[in-house]
Amino acid sequence: MKRKNCMKRKYMFMALLCYALTTAAQDASHNYVRTRSMLDEMGGKYLDKVEYFDGLGRPFQTVLKKVTASNSNLVTLQEYDVAGRAVNSWLPIVSSAEYVAPAAFKSSAPSNYGNDSRPYGQPVYEASPLNRTVKEYGPGAAWHGGHSVNTDYLANSTANAQLNCINYGVSSAGALTSNGSYASGQLSVVKTTDEDLNVSYTFTDKMGHVVLSRQMKGSETHDTYYVYDDKSNLCFVLQPMYQSLANLDLYAFQYKYDGRNRCIWKKLPGAGYMEMVYDNADRLVFSQDGNQRALTSGNWTYYKYDGLNRLTEQGTCTNKVTTSGTNVLVQHFYDSYAFRSQAGFNNSNFPDDASGNGKGALTASVATVLGSSNKIYTAYYYDIKG
Repeated sequence: MKRKNCMKRKYMFMALLCYALTTAAQDASHNYVRTRSMLDEMGGKYLDKVEYFDGLGRPFQTVLKKVTASNSNLVTLQEYDVAGRAVNSWLPIVSSAEYVAPAAFKSSAPSNYGNDSRPYGQPVYEASPLNRTVKEYGPGAAWHGGHSVNTDYLANSTANAQLNCINYGVSSAGALTSNGSYASGQLSVVKTTDEDLNVSYTFTDKMGHVVLSRQMKGSETHDTYYVYDDKSNLCFVLQPMYQSLANLDLYAFQYKYDGRNRCIWKKLPGAGYMEMVYDNADRLVFSQDGNQRALTSGNWTYYKYDGLNRLTEQGTCTNKVTTSGTNVLVQHFYDSYAFRSQAGFNNSNFPDDASGNGKGALTASVATVLGSSNKIYTAYYYDIKG
């Protein structure tokens, strides 16, 4: 019994010693998470990222180890205000240290950027519990001298052309309708003015849907409208040109849905419409685009799946009948290497693998080169970690 306890204490001591050796390179006075990304299969080459956390669990410093040309570390710093909001986000500095105290970081940062007095980005928050930003300064003293991204929080208004929004809708037949303008105060509006004084507006309804994105060019508006049905499905995206020439075929993205909210029809601007058909498991089983529809054979693309909903075969057929005019384009094999018995697989080039590491994974695929009878055969092999 004594011998067992002695051996147990010995193993515990060795484990603690190994742990101490692995953590000695980090700062022991702060909580941290080290992420190691392996660069080779032997684990001899890797990149380390160490993220330090303060007493409230907030990340405040990140160290990318030995990533510079001189094999030094790249260190970044994040500061917080008394309300716990992120404020100054400092640009990275080069350091040989494993950890840089915030005061030392801030004193050395300007010399890394041509003695710029403000090598950090800085948000400014409104005086409310909502913690919304009203200004955003980019890194550099030049940006802090009045060149910020400004954000204003407004409501729509029929009395202001820039805050007016057309109330588009979808009829029970799926057609686009226009119901005048939204009444004032029905939409929340975010006005953004960038450093070059370019202005944009984003209009959001009470369901959280963005209904209008407005870009300004002087007094000229460029509007993109998003139109939803009663089930919150996106049915139309009206491009800016639509406001000048109301042509849905040329200037709108259009979508239709079935009773289970699955997209069964869509049309992109200037293109033919596309149809989709699903099975009872909500899997896409047939699709047809404008080019296929133009063929006299009624050409459709079909999709087949296994019991785990994995795509096993894709090709074309006639009139949604997979036994008529079938042309297999892609095949996928999973779990094992039994595919080696399939025609076209040369067993000398595709060895068997009895390890079982391919279980649950794609093990082979066959792709037909369009316009020819040639096929491309590919096999995938896995180690124990997948």
